[in-house]
Amino acid sequence: MITESRRQLIESGSDTAPGILATSMMGTVFVTTRDLLDTEIDADALADELVATYEHRRPASSPAATCDATSDGSPRPRPATSLGKTWLVVTEILVEHEVAPSYELARWPGPLQDWYPADALSEPSVRFWFEQGCWRYPDLLPTPRPVGPASSVELSQLWERIEGDFDHDDDDSEGDDTAGEWAVGYDRRLVVIADLDGVSLVIDTRPGPRRGCISEFSGGFLNPESVRWAGLNEFLDDIRTALAGDTRFANRWSVQFDAGQLTWNLANPAT
Repeated sequence: MITESRRQLIESGSDTAPGILATSMMGTVFVTTRDLLDTEIDADALADELVATYEHRRPASSPAATCDATSDGSPRPRPATSLGKTWLVVTEILVEHEVAPSYELARWPGPLQDWYPADALSEPSVRFWFEQGCWRYPDLLPTPRPVGPASSVELSQLWERIEGDFDHDDDDSEGDDTAGEWAVGYDRRLVVIADLDGVSLVIDTRPGPRRGCISEFSGGFLNPESVRWAGLNEFLDDIRTALAGDTRFANRWSVQFDAGQLTWNLANPAT
C-alpha cells in the first residue's frame, strides 16, 4: 500500500515507485513498472509489461541467455544438447570474468560452403563450432588459435597446396577412408577449426563411428594417434574444466583471468 506521504513525494517528482523483481529460469533482473497509485491494477497488462521489459533487457542483463544473434540480428536458439550445455557453461565462465568475444558472428555457412564438401558441413559439430561462434574467443585455448570460417577456408586451401607439392606415390601407407584412421595427405573432409605455426586442429568428417573426432594435423598424414578428442563436446568440456580451475588443459596449461583477459600459463609438470 502507498501511504499519503509517499503519494505526495511521488506527485512532487521527488520519489518514484520501486522496481519490481522479475524472476525466471534465465536469472533475476530488476524491471521498473509504472507508478501504482490509486488506479485499479490490470494484472494481465502488468504481467505483459513485466515480460516485455524483461525481454528487452535480458540480453545485456543475463549472461546465461541461451540464444545467440544471427547476422541479421534475429535470435538463434542454442541446441539443447550436451554440446550446447557444455558451451553454455564455457560462455558463462567467460562472461563472469568479463572476457568478451573479439569478432562478430558470421552467417552460416558463409565461405565454408564454397570450399568444404556438403557432407563435411552436415557434421553437427562443424556447424556448431562456426555457427555458435566458439572461434570468436582467440584465447579460448592455449594453442593452437581458434579460427573462423574465412580463416578455416584459407588454411584448408594452404594445406591442399602444400600437400600438392609432395609426392605420396612412394608412400607405402594406405589411407583409410574412415574417421580417426589413416589419411595420406590432406583431405578437405578435415575441417580446420584452429591453427598455429603449421599445426592445425581438424574435425574429421570422414565416415565411420569416430566421425566428428578432433585430430592434430601438421602435414603428411593422419593416423589414429593423431586423434586428440573424441568429439567437440569432449574438447569444449576440457576447456570448461580448465577455465573453472578444476584441471589443467592438456595436463599442462593453467588459466588466469585478469581485467577481462584470459591467459594460459604452462604449468610445471612437477606441481
